[in-house]
Amino acid sequence: MYEEKEIKYKKRKKEKVEKVKQEIPKEEKSKPKKKTKKTILEKNTKKKNSTLFLLLSKINWKLLTAKLSLLFIIMMLVIFTISRIKKHHEKQNETFNNNISIISNATLEYFENNPLPKNIGDSTSFILEEMKNLNLIGEIKNEDNKFCNYLDSYIILTKTTNEEYRLKIYLKCPDKNKTIEEKWICTEKNCSIKK
Repeated sequence: MYEEKEIKYKKRKKEKVEKVKQEIPKEEKSKPKKKTKKTILEKNTKKKNSTLFLLLSKINWKLLTAKLSLLFIIMMLVIFTISRIKKHHEKQNETFNNNISIISNATLEYFENNPLPKNIGDSTSFILEEMKNLNLIGEIKNEDNKFCNYLDSYIILTKTTNEEYRLKIYLKCPDKNKTIEEKWICTEKNCSIKK
């Protein structure tokens, strides 16, 4: 009895092995292929592609797009603000330089008809209020259309050599004040700014 069971068991085991052999295709029965460089590269690229695909599939594209759009808008606002500030400063400087030029030209005009300081080191000075009262200048305003300070702004003309003078212009406006110095070359009949 024991022997019969053992024989039946061996027989069943043998049948199972034969079934498995029949199910395996011929290609798999053959010797395993040698790994070539090409197959290794193909496997590596497949792994990389699958890793990249996994990484890309984990990205929240809507959130990324929203963040990039917000970053782009912020950058554009910063660029726009900087350009506006730069234009404002350029306009402010242009207006201020025009006012200085008006004062300088008015001073030149005044001294064409009036005596210059005679001795080296002598000076003549005016505040802008006096120049306005003499009708040498009109209203001096900044770019915001606010008046500059006529009582604190002044000019001083000093003789430095026989034919050379130094004009110091101090202009004080609500948002800016500045001192400019110019050298003049004066002959008996006229003066010109030395550049």
